[in-house]
This record gives sequence, C-alpha cells and structure tokens, in this order.
Amino acid sequence: MIIPKTTGIFVCPADDNQTDLLLRFPYHLLAEWTCFIASLILLKNQWSPIALLTKIYLFLVVFVETICRYVIIYNNQWVYNFSMVAEFIFGMWVIPKLGDFKKARPITLACFVLFFVCYIADLIRHRGFDIYFDNSYTIGSAIMICLCVYYYYTIFFKEEYTTLSADPVFWFISGYLIYYTATTGFDTFFEELEKIPVGSDIPLGTVIMDVTNLILYGFWTFSFICLRNKRKYMLQL
Repeated sequence: MIIPKTTGIFVCPADDNQTDLLLRFPYHLLAEWTCFIASLILLKNQWSPIALLTKIYLFLVVFVETICRYVIIYNNQWVYNFSMVAEFIFGMWVIPKLGDFKKARPITLACFVLFFVCYIADLIRHRGFDIYFDNSYTIGSAIMICLCVYYYYTIFFKEEYTTLSADPVFWFISGYLIYYTATTGFDTFFEELEKIPVGSDIPLGTVIMDVTNLILYGFWTFSFICLRNKRKYMLQL
C-alpha cells in the first residue's frame, strides 16, 4: 500500500514522484566513479604497491557495479560472489599494510584462511555461485571490522604525534569501519529493511546502502587529498 505525502489536508502526489526520482538515482555509482577518478588524478604520481592496487581495485569496483546495474541486471549474484573475493583480499591486505601492523603478514594470512574456509563452505552449501554467499560476506565484514579496531588500538601506542584529521590512513580505514559496521547490521536485518518503503516503493535498505557507499568512498577520496597535501608539504621541506 502506498501512503501519499500530505501537507495539511492537501495530497501532494508530485512530491512523491520527485522523491522517487531522487531516491532511484544510483548514488553508490556516483560515489564509486568519483573516488576512482579522484584516485587517478590525486595518485597519478604514486607508484607504490598500495597506490597501484588501490587504483586497480577501484576500477574493478566501478566495472562490476556498472555492469550489474545496466547490463547483467537480473541473476547477477554470481558476479558479486566473484567480486567479493577481490573485495576482501584487497581489504585484508591493505589495512595491515597501511596500519603498519608489526605482524602484518601472519595477520593477513590468518584472515585469508578464515574467509576462504567460509567461502568454500558457502560454495558447497549452495552447490554453485548462483546464490549470494551472504555468510561469507558477513564473516568477511566481521574480519574487516576487527582489523579496523586493531588499527585504532595501535594508534594509542605510536610514539610519534599524528594529526588524525590530516592523516590519509586514518580516513581510509575509518571509511572501511563505518561501511562494514553498517553493512553487517544491514545484512542482519535485510528482510525487515526491504519491507520498509521510502517514498513510494524504494526499500529503506537501498537508501542505507547508498548512504554507506557515499561515506566509504567519500572518506577514501578525502584520504587521497590528504596524501597529496602531505606529499606537497614534504617536498617543500
């Protein structure tokens, strides 16, 4: 049932149409493409493995999301099951690297093993890739949250002073923490959120996912800006 918006005693159906148009806009794609283009511009002189793999990963993100929205619109769970592997391999590798964890390699390997055990279990349970591996994504998200929290823990033991508001690593990992914390809650209450309409028939879950993507890629874009400013400052010394 669609409940029209009202102002006083007057029904305003036009407002509903405008709201639906705004809500149907692919904000997640806008955020992803903006972040990818920003990485090409702001990291153009950065050739470290982290900078290079970040640009490659962002290209994969925009490619998959664009294809799944405009080309493989239906039955595209198998695409996300494959892209999930790249998503978590990159995340579980880059956070220990950026956070400069003392035991980065064994931590990364342990995360990989745990994730792939769950991934293979989902593959066996679903007998293929046609059904989305929700358990694997939940476990992967939980691992990412733990890595982010451990990064915050290490900050307290650093000897050198760091201005977090201008620290690219802080913003990059903070975007991860907010995103995966929100998506874990979203996955837990997915069915309930999909039943709550915003506007006329836009599920609340869709709106939440757009917001979390805007936060994640907004934070990443700002981290690239901080990195460029930091590099300029170092060159002036």
